[in-house]
Amino acid sequence: MPRLRPTFLPSHPNNTYQIIEGKDLKINCTAIGPPTPTITWVNISDDSVHPKSHGSGSAVLQIDNIKRYHAGVYECRANNNPNETAATKRTKVTVNYPPKITHYSGDKTINEGGVIELHCLASGCPKPNITWSKKGGFLQHGGSLSIPRATRNDTDNYTCTANNFYGTDQHQVKAYVYVTVRYRPSIVYWTKDQIINETNPIHLTCKADGYPSPNITWTKSPDAPPVTRGNEYNITSVERSGAGTYTCTAKYADLLSFCDSFLDKPTISKELSSSNSTSWNGRQVTLKCIVSDGLPTPDITWYKPSGQEITTGVTSIAKGSQVVITTIDGADYGSYKCKATNIAGSVEHLINVTQLFPPGAPNVTILDQDIQASSVTVRWAKPGYDGGSPVIDYKVQINTNPPQEHNTSNTEHELTGLTKNTRYEVRVYTRNAVGYGNASNLIFTTKKRGPSPLPSFRLIKSTTTITLLWTKPDDNGGELKNYTIYQKQGVEKRWASIHVVRDLTNLTYVIHVKGLEPGQTYRFIVTATNEYGESEVGDDNGKKAYISPMPSTPSPTTEPGPNRDERKGYGDNKGSPVVIAGAVGAAQTKKRKENSVDVQIEHSLCNTLTVSGFFLITGSTKSTRSDRASYHNDIDPDSVTQQGAAASLGGVDDGIPTYAAVDVSKKKKKKEAQNEIADYAVVDKSKKKRPGEIIYAELADFNSPGEAAEAPRPITYTGTDYADITQFQKQDEPEPTYANFQPSKNFTNIQGM
Repeated sequence: MPRLRPTFLPSHPNNTYQIIEGKDLKINCTAIGPPTPTITWVNISDDSVHPKSHGSGSAVLQIDNIKRYHAGVYECRANNNPNETAATKRTKVTVNYPPKITHYSGDKTINEGGVIELHCLASGCPKPNITWSKKGGFLQHGGSLSIPRATRNDTDNYTCTANNFYGTDQHQVKAYVYVTVRYRPSIVYWTKDQIINETNPIHLTCKADGYPSPNITWTKSPDAPPVTRGNEYNITSVERSGAGTYTCTAKYADLLSFCDSFLDKPTISKELSSSNSTSWNGRQVTLKCIVSDGLPTPDITWYKPSGQEITTGVTSIAKGSQVVITTIDGADYGSYKCKATNIAGSVEHLINVTQLFPPGAPNVTILDQDIQASSVTVRWAKPGYDGGSPVIDYKVQINTNPPQEHNTSNTEHELTGLTKNTRYEVRVYTRNAVGYGNASNLIFTTKKRGPSPLPSFRLIKSTTTITLLWTKPDDNGGELKNYTIYQKQGVEKRWASIHVVRDLTNLTYVIHVKGLEPGQTYRFIVTATNEYGESEVGDDNGKKAYISPMPSTPSPTTEPGPNRDERKGYGDNKGSPVVIAGAVGAAQTKKRKENSVDVQIEHSLCNTLTVSGFFLITGSTKSTRSDRASYHNDIDPDSVTQQGAAASLGGVDDGIPTYAAVDVSKKKKKKEAQNEIADYAVVDKSKKKRPGEIIYAELADFNSPGEAAEAPRPITYTGTDYADITQFQKQDEPEPTYANFQPSKNFTNIQGM
């Protein structure tokens, strides 16, 4: 039987389906083949990957007591071929539920002449209709009600009604807001002028209107204190001195019903308020409105460019108000209005918020003469469109491995460290206050020949020396001639040449700290010169080293070792310390009474050690103890040129001096030419290597990349006698210490350490 793509039966399911919240949902989906497809229901609105139901040939989507959050788009999938995508049919499930008012304005009190702004929000399905009414009378549709010039007659209870209709019934809900309009007092009735006989009573009446209710006082003359308070003033028996003009005054706060000069229309200070502002999408902007005059104190209202009142993010500040807005899209830009209102009038202030954009792409060019074998100079012009904000700087990227990224305020930049005859893509971005705009990109190919690139190098600093170690760079088609060491101090702009290395096999240079100024930061760089010229040196290249004002000095220690015969050193300066030149750091000596030895050590990485003095061992002629020495080194297995014996240790360069105990208890004698060389220590290569032990430990190995520790020593070192380190002791992180010695007639025992 042929295989056919599944087909859904008519009306299985419908495209839309409405149900009332709380009811049980059941939607059937049926499809035919052949063969009979597998049917699966899923909710694609919430990206769910779990099926709601499934079956063979048909399946029912069933949700009991459905809730509003179950609403969404459901997909029925029919599949009868695992190598094809399923046939699908979707239905939108709508869950109807009554309206609910989610937000409405609280009770408000405003001044007469001000603006009444009321808001009401509601949820529901179908979407509710919202209306405003007052005393049962309809006012307007919509969630917002605005009365521009409020009067005392607008004091009332306002009703927000939200309603929707589904099934056969209408559903509604209401919320109430009471608005009070304050207005200045006025005298509505007072006693007319009277002629009274002496000794007769006087009865004066004064009635006033206002909200809040005004206070009434009676005075006989403008400057005299009040004679009484209240609506009425009575004198039971008037005297001749009681004749005169009696004044009824109604007031509250600073407002006088009979004196408009005490009312002051608001004034907004343009100098203290926000002026025009700028923003971009996703940014917050704070706008301020400061009132300089106004009596009584005015109310301040904010409006969006669309005219809608702003009710969130508004706070009161000294003599004014501020609003914090977040600009999301184009509707959030334009003229924002600040309106100050009291019973004497109102005033407005506009603040224009302009949208900024990222800048345009710069116009990038690369001239042929700017392309070298290992570098390129990229130039560009400022973009024609800055997005409304001044250009801050530029970002330059190139797809080297790893990629390079540089920031500059210039309109050109040199990129170094490139590989000859290689295709690259360079990108240049422009940045303003908004951020980076689109990039301009160019593709170019470096030349086959040219000056050598900068050698890759590392800097190792100790308390007494700074050691530079580099690797041989690409010659870029030209024979290498020499390396040059440069340095510059502090903020100096120019590099100063301090040494030229003409021996191309020497990839190390040691700088003594004592020749540098303490408390200063130095930067160092190594260049290579071939027949086409010298490597380009930029300000971004080089490595820094800070020279401490008071360098610290680690000390070696000696301790008793396994028993052995005592040996005497050679030399005529008995008791003088031995100096082994060239090691990282300098060590002070520490003495012990028996079998003592004074040792001063300097280390030099990747250089053969030479003896410039002699060991002296004192004590009894026959001692059953041998010596072992603990001394300073800073040679880690991950150093640039270390490829040999240390490779198996797997250490890391933590920059902290390490102290390794050297076991020199094993010894053999060797004849070279006709001279018998003094005892020296090696490991018997026939024995098995133990964990944490180096079988063949010679500093010279590090100058022969790729050779294993157990391999024969290089030809250039065949005349060297060497000392083997057999076991590291008390080391959580073993790191090798190497001592390689040149032969001489007066050669000393390393056991003396």
